[in-house]
Amino acid sequence: AGLKAALVARVEEVRAKGAGCGWKGKVGELAAHLEGCAWARVKCTKQDCKESPFRKDQAEHDFVCVGGRVRCLCPGCFARVPRFAMGAHVRAAHLHNATKLLQDAWAQNATMKRCIDR
Repeated sequence: AGLKAALVARVEEVRAKGAGCGWKGKVGELAAHLEGCAWARVKCTKQDCKESPFRKDQAEHDFVCVGGRVRCLCPGCFARVPRFAMGAHVRAAHLHNATKLLQDAWAQNATMKRCIDR
């Protein structure tokens, strides 16, 4: 009976096993602790991602997550690009278009100025 009581007492008090978590408590309290523990692993919510970052790192992970693709808002572009790569996508795919639009605007401006100066 002494060994059984010792084992039950040992199981009643547990430590959460996380990289930096120092929580210690009763078995029945562990699930509630893990719901908010910064050191608990959480599954990424993006459909294409299999990562499980620590809860404390989730916001950073969401920013760089490859599964976190967003649609490009440039007219006529239907690309879905990782959020962190959108700037590079716009520069690579649309810079030429933006340059052309600016050149056309300058040309129109020059034409209008000539008309006004007459």
